[in-house]
Amino acid sequence: LRFAFTQLKSDRDGDNGGLAKAVIKDICKQLDQDKVVWDRQKYIENPPLCQGDGPINDFRNFFRQFYAGEEFDKYR
Repeated sequence: LRFAFTQLKSDRDGDNGGLAKAVIKDICKQLDQDKVVWDRQKYIENPPLCQGDGPINDFRNFFRQFYAGEEFDKYR
């Protein structure tokens, strides 16, 4: 996962100069926290779902067309 953050030089030294650094730092912190969850995710063929989960199986069926057989199996 890669991000590129840009800021105008004129904004860097202005009143909000530290704001961009703070936002970038917070985004990076949140991504580090999310990565812990992403690393532990695993594919469950028929996961138990509740009504509030939405149409997850519909999404899975739609996006399955974009994976080759081996590629899809890698994430199972």
